[in-house]
Amino acid sequence: AEANEESHPMQRIRLEFNSVTGPETRHELLLGFSDFTTDGYDYGYDAENTEASNNDLNLDLEGQHMNIQAYSEITSDKVVPLNFSSSGDNSFEIRVSEIENVEEDQVIYLRDNLTGTYFNLKEDTAYGFTSEQGIFNNRFEVVFQDEQQSLSTEESLVSQNFIHYQNNTNTLFAKKLNSDIGK
Repeated sequence: AEANEESHPMQRIRLEFNSVTGPETRHELLLGFSDFTTDGYDYGYDAENTEASNNDLNLDLEGQHMNIQAYSEITSDKVVPLNFSSSGDNSFEIRVSEIENVEEDQVIYLRDNLTGTYFNLKEDTAYGFTSEQGIFNNRFEVVFQDEQQSLSTEESLVSQNFIHYQNNTNTLFAKKLNSDIGK
């Protein structure tokens, strides 16, 4: 495994979460990607956030709040979910403070599912946003393709398979399938 780690060093993305208004908050998250770690729990690589705060941004691992999380390699369809909470009507910033061993042409976006925004995290600026009080664990994701790419992926998935089942005749209709139907 050691040779593997040398030939394919872990790709690291360090995220910084800061409050602009509201209680002072600063939190760093470290995301690691490699071919020797998984999207699940990796002993020795993953660290849980033990200091809970009402204003926070964490990496989500099966409902746990993580500060450091290793994943399998970066692929264009990988989605890294973030857990976010706000203690009131506050404003925040999310930025990338460090990128290590990641290909020059690899895109890294913050997707804000509330506003539909794709923010390029490689642009050396912060994504500023406001939030009301609450826990918003489905709002933010780190993604590795932009909006155009992800839309075209979704469209091609939709257009490829047409299957419907007719109950009264117990018939399954399928067209444009990528694989054969056995039964």
